[in-house]
Amino acid sequence: MNVLLVDDDQLFLKINKLIFEKQGLKVDVAHSGSEALDYMKTSLPDVVLLDVMMPNVSGLEVLIKMKSDGKLKQVPVIMITNLNYELMNRQAKQLGVLGCLKKDNYTPGELCTAVRLMVEPQQSRTLKK
Repeated sequence: MNVLLVDDDQLFLKINKLIFEKQGLKVDVAHSGSEALDYMKTSLPDVVLLDVMMPNVSGLEVLIKMKSDGKLKQVPVIMITNLNYELMNRQAKQLGVLGCLKKDNYTPGELCTAVRLMVEPQQSRTLKK
């Protein structure tokens, strides 16, 4: 599984990339919303783990742009946040994300497991169609 981690927190990216890769996932990182959108012009990940709060282009703005793009709208997205989780979860679900996770509730290993549990059933449904 190829994961695109999108967050402006360098330490979060570094730790999670290392843990996800140790658990057998291929991981690319983007340090901003605009960098994520640029990345997806040439590469489609199996899932995007997208921080909500980022400078310039927020995670919600990235999500809206993805959902309006014919190629990107099928890419599963999991939002991650610590700010106003309940509101973000409602907004993200309305925009069609797989889920919204509160960063503080997960260690990097648990976050990787949560991503797998959300994405793998989605992938198997797609393969059956």
